[in-house]
Amino acid sequence: MKQGAASLEWPVSLEFFKSFGNEDLLDANVIAKVEARKVGARILVDLALDGEVTVVCDRCLEDLVLNISADAALAVRFGVSDSEEIEEEEGREVVLLEPGETELDLSQTIYDYVNLAIPIQRVHPEGECDPEMVSRLGVKSETVSEDNNAFASLKELFKEK
Repeated sequence: MKQGAASLEWPVSLEFFKSFGNEDLLDANVIAKVEARKVGARILVDLALDGEVTVVCDRCLEDLVLNISADAALAVRFGVSDSEEIEEEEGREVVLLEPGETELDLSQTIYDYVNLAIPIQRVHPEGECDPEMVSRLGVKSETVSEDNNAFASLKELFKEK
């Protein structure tokens, strides 16, 4: 890469995630935008991922579309690191490439950051789950009050005597 900047943009679809063996996603429509700047002997890469993925709702088992937004900042260095410490550079993850390598494969980074952007608990907003499934589960949409809070009895421990 010559000194200066380059921009790339491409779609990331469900086939991409299936190539990693991911069966959790039902659909994916994510756009990956990369800004790369060569500064001296290193390349600074800013990756932005925006779009949506479809997963199964943990509560009602219906399709759930989630908006995804993630950013990654990388510093690509060339050379071999035997004993030298690799530290974050300007708040960026450091990626080492062999001196003769000419391509930077961002597929693993894209896969990881999209999966990290998916919440652990994947449920529809309150009231949007399939009502029939919710009724079969016996899930009530009540808020926890002082009376039915499992930790209400612990509150007594902190009262002054």
